[in-house]
Amino acid sequence: MSRQTGLVTIWRYIPILGIKRKTIVKPFSEFIPYLHHLVTPTGTGAGWNVILAHKDSRRISFGAIGMANPKSRGDALAFWDFLQRYMDVEQPLPDSPIFETVRHLDPTTKAYDEKVGRPAKYWKRMTKAQIDRRSNEMAMYIERLANGEDLSPFEFDYEAMLTAHEQKQRKRAKKNSHAEGV
Repeated sequence: MSRQTGLVTIWRYIPILGIKRKTIVKPFSEFIPYLHHLVTPTGTGAGWNVILAHKDSRRISFGAIGMANPKSRGDALAFWDFLQRYMDVEQPLPDSPIFETVRHLDPTTKAYDEKVGRPAKYWKRMTKAQIDRRSNEMAMYIERLANGEDLSPFEFDYEAMLTAHEQKQRKRAKKNSHAEGV
């Protein structure tokens, strides 16, 4: 999936030989998502999958298996939201450790980060306990959304991850902008 071009590239292989047979390139906007409940041979639930099928050909499709491991319906819906946000160049990249080192390279994300005051190393500065707590907060938020609750967008506490020096700089900048506005 290319955020810059908006295209999805799928390589088809001859399964037994592992030889590349065909390359298919289609716009992301032409794919329709399907939420698929996975069931084991014994009839028990084994998780969820998001399948993206091309609108004109069901033979052109791919799933989240291998990219994500959604254990709940909420996880699958969150993965679909993640893909949409990743592919939409008008929105910042999803706030994930995966993209932390490249956020400054995406113009929309860079502008957003500057506007909200997101530290460049937001995730890197966290301790394991902070990451676990944040992950649990997000998981509970996702489940509440999946259960139909009408919630405001998830908020990240960027202030908490600023160094003392950055906090002083921010206060100074706010004070100066307030003094100029008076």
